Amino acid sequence: MIDQRNPSHSDIDMFKEDNQQIERADTEDHVPNTYDANFEKRILRKVDLRLLPILGCLYTIALVDRSNVAVARISGMDDDLGLAEGNRVSIVLMVFFIGYIIFEIPSNAFIHKLGAANWLAFLAFAWGLVSLGIGFLNNWAGLAVLRAFLGVLEAGFFPGCVYLVSSWYKRYEVQKRMAGFFLTASALSAFANILAYGLIQISKHHHYKGWRWIFIIEGAITVVAGIGSWFIIVDFPDSDKNTFLTIEERAFVKARLAEDRGPEEREKVTVKVLARTAADWKPWAFSLMYMAGAVGVYAFLFFLPIILRGGLGYSIELSFILSTPPSLFAVVEAMAISWLADKTRMRGPFVIFQGVIGIIGLCMTGFLDTPTPRYIGTFLGVAGANGLVVTTLAWQANNIVGDARRAVSTAILISMSGVGGIYSSMVFRQQDAPNYIPGLIAVMAINVAAVVVAALTMLLLRYHNRQADEGNQLCEGREVHDANCSSKIRHLKCDERKPICSRCEKDKRTCDGYIPESECKYKPRTPALQRKQNEAALQRPAAASKILVPAGLSPETFGSSIELDLCHHFRTCTIPELASSLNAMSFWHTYALPLSHDSVPIKAAVGALGGAHKAFKLQTQTDPFTQSLAKSYEIASVHQYSNAIRVMHEYMNSPDKSFQVILTCCLIFICTESLYGRYTNVTRHLESAFSLLNTCERWNDVGTQYHGEVGHRRKGDDLSKFMDNIGPSLCGLTSDLFFYMGDNHSPKLVSELQQWLARQDPITLQEPGAPFFSAQAAASFLSHVGTTFGIEMNTGCLMCLGQGYPCGKTGLVCRRFDNGLESESFYRYWSARYNAFKQSFDPLKASEPEIFRFKVLELEEITWHATFKLASIDEDLEPADCIEILKRAESIIDFSQRETGHIFTFQANLVPPIAYVIISCQDETIQWEGVRLLRRLGRREGVWDSRKMADIYASMITAKTRKLVSWEQIPDDVPRLTELLGSVRLDTPVEDNE
Repeated sequence: MIDQRNPSHSDIDMFKEDNQQIERADTEDHVPNTYDANFEKRILRKVDLRLLPILGCLYTIALVDRSNVAVARISGMDDDLGLAEGNRVSIVLMVFFIGYIIFEIPSNAFIHKLGAANWLAFLAFAWGLVSLGIGFLNNWAGLAVLRAFLGVLEAGFFPGCVYLVSSWYKRYEVQKRMAGFFLTASALSAFANILAYGLIQISKHHHYKGWRWIFIIEGAITVVAGIGSWFIIVDFPDSDKNTFLTIEERAFVKARLAEDRGPEEREKVTVKVLARTAADWKPWAFSLMYMAGAVGVYAFLFFLPIILRGGLGYSIELSFILSTPPSLFAVVEAMAISWLADKTRMRGPFVIFQGVIGIIGLCMTGFLDTPTPRYIGTFLGVAGANGLVVTTLAWQANNIVGDARRAVSTAILISMSGVGGIYSSMVFRQQDAPNYIPGLIAVMAINVAAVVVAALTMLLLRYHNRQADEGNQLCEGREVHDANCSSKIRHLKCDERKPICSRCEKDKRTCDGYIPESECKYKPRTPALQRKQNEAALQRPAAASKILVPAGLSPETFGSSIELDLCHHFRTCTIPELASSLNAMSFWHTYALPLSHDSVPIKAAVGALGGAHKAFKLQTQTDPFTQSLAKSYEIASVHQYSNAIRVMHEYMNSPDKSFQVILTCCLIFICTESLYGRYTNVTRHLESAFSLLNTCERWNDVGTQYHGEVGHRRKGDDLSKFMDNIGPSLCGLTSDLFFYMGDNHSPKLVSELQQWLARQDPITLQEPGAPFFSAQAAASFLSHVGTTFGIEMNTGCLMCLGQGYPCGKTGLVCRRFDNGLESESFYRYWSARYNAFKQSFDPLKASEPEIFRFKVLELEEITWHATFKLASIDEDLEPADCIEILKRAESIIDFSQRETGHIFTFQANLVPPIAYVIISCQDETIQWEGVRLLRRLGRREGVWDSRKMADIYASMITAKTRKLVSWEQIPDDVPRLTELLGSVRLDTPVEDNE
């Protein structure tokens, strides 16, 4: 079944064979952290009540202020200002949309800088003043000027509202919210005609004409509403100004949005973003559909009272009253369609449906003879136009990726509505009054064009999805095209809209999200195409967690739906978090994924890690079904892990074994086991990995070959580059384990690590301020760390003095191996990394992520200093040092939660020091404080093991033991990898992994 939390062309997120209940899972309500569905619904209600009513009220006022010209005209405005002559009416209506079009895109750039509340409230206040001023005009030219200003000020409001609403909800929660505030505004603005009729009665008691009181009173209401809205409108989800939610609730909202769309950073609207969005065909296709709806909305908004008065022959009073019911019907119809569209996860067919309804209504209004059927036609026409606007907005929001691009696309979309306003102003000419038949025909024509474009858009999106599924192209980022939720005739996918696939049920086969290969209507990828994709993946540069993951994990690569499910989760969820937390983007994206296409051991290891990660995330839920589901994934993970070790045994005895494959499997095994609690097997895998490095005879010559003549590819270059990527991960895991394990350190691991570091070829670090991404770069500093950096140690260490080692404050590292402090290599690695970064660090010039990274390194250094105060590693940390470490850790967590707009990729580095305090302290109060910080950190995106660690340590504290919880035992018949790797030698040459 497709994971509907992040629907895409290949998002398989559940398997069937081990748990048939999955077919009945409602993944739409899945919560991306430790809270249940009721908690999520409560938070959404709070957001709904705070966000939607105020936006709906302000947009109601905006519609009234821009359209009250229609009711003013039949109340004496035409005679007083001379609008009946020539094309003056068309000009007055048209100039509003000139500024409306020009200033919409710049307005969505301002909302970033000023904040949603400041900007939207200012716009409402300003256009209220302009509207109020219209009531005192005496000529049509002044009316045209003020309406032009009104267009400039109202230009930013609706795109700002759409952008704000789409930023708070998941993609398939957007349409009903968008429909809520838009259609509520449409319904309330319909009652404005009745209000206007009441206001014109004031003229019976005052010398001002009734139309003037419409503008004066409604303008004053707008000014007051603009001032009041400043106190109510909320900001974007990543802002700390949203005090109506607690810190915990804000983190929850951001986490569920990141799960739905990926952890997007707030982007700035730049010229590059504008150009990239303008070059995409999708915003323009959506713009035409939206413009067709806007043309109908403005046509009925400006001219319905006149059609009712002159064309259908109703009195002024009835014209005011009868213009309200069509808008109310439009609200009911569009809300029903929006609910159905979100429920079925379809967009395109409903756009076509709304366009057809509008065309039918326009035909009835224009060409029938009797008033009643023509009036009924206005119901369909108004409903189709409003529904087309709402559904197109949601379709666009679901298919544009990136914060800035979505803002620009929304502004383009609504700018085209201004073109629609000009279009309707020009085609409804004064000489065609009161029936406006040519104008109605023109509106029908644009609706026909919208229906055709919607159909073509569905076909194109379905084509691109099919190409991505066949491996011929990558979808743009995490972009989700509509064909995956709008087409019932896709050949590749099952019918994902129902818990039980109706098509699979009809064919009497198991629904696993894919049609069996024998029934597929496309051919599997050719080996040449697969090689081309692998080469492209290897050449792709590593950059944070924004790297596009190769789309090669497909049914052709993995043999069963279980393997496909587990490995797909690894690709889409586990990899971004691992790359971030271990600071090893190049390794995971450049080696682990491409090697998994061809290497049987890595396929199985990847499945084991994906299953373990999936089970871990599901275990944070409390409902019985999810817990059962988590257990099923854990069983599948253990099965894959056992199989991975079996095939690894066979692989290592084969003549074509590869050095890279074996080490890659080692690292994946380490990460798999660490999800179930840090315990000794993880250390044994690290021992084996470094032992393998030390037994690789070819490594002795790699340094010379690596620095050979530029432009010539030498034997060993691949191995050298591989080590540059895997080295930081292994060293980082080794240092982490020292903190995690406390006194469960491994002397053999220390020895193997020291041997490996000693064999590296030291190189000069070209950029002193950069962190270490290479073990070789770290090694060059490790050889000089004793004389380069001043490190305050214990004064007068008798052991050091007895062995001739300087100590105290002399600046050299204290070496006390006989006392059990066997972690010098770990400390040297971190000390060199910290001091290299510190030398060029300027807090006044540093970015927020750089400041965060420096704070994390400071915390690690403080933890090491606390350790070196001990006479032996078996001793406990001083309570004062523990408190200082936890205080520093909490200040860093506060910093990451307070600052907005950044994804801090080193958050997982906070876990080891906190865990070390819990293990190395006797004070239960301090231990529970550490558990609290782990749980708090676990609510942040990208720190996927701290919640599990918190539960493990809580159990340890409650049981008053220091023994960590270990994973389920591997079956006895499975060969132990650690027994094999320790003595293996690669007798065959190292082959290039092309």
